Amino acid sequence: MGGFCASGKTLEEKLFFVLDNWHQPRGRNKKVAVILIIFLFLAVSLFVYLTGGIQYSYFHSMYIPIIMGALLFQIKGGAI
Repeated sequence: MGGFCASGKTLEEKLFFVLDNWHQPRGRNKKVAVILIIFLFLAVSLFVYLTGGIQYSYFHSMYIPIIMGALLFQIKGGAI
């Protein structure tokens, strides 16, 4: 039968482990998350600039890196 739960852990245990590590990044994962948020911020800034600035609704895509930072690093991540 093999399948996804062949290691002895249930699907719920694996899902909880993945979500816990995503929500509380540590060590190398924390550095990767910070780099990803900075990259997203720069990419969205360039996208907004190239599409005509803040006069269009593309400016609202700036919420993506802000929300991602807040989800990963709580208040500090959202404020930065």
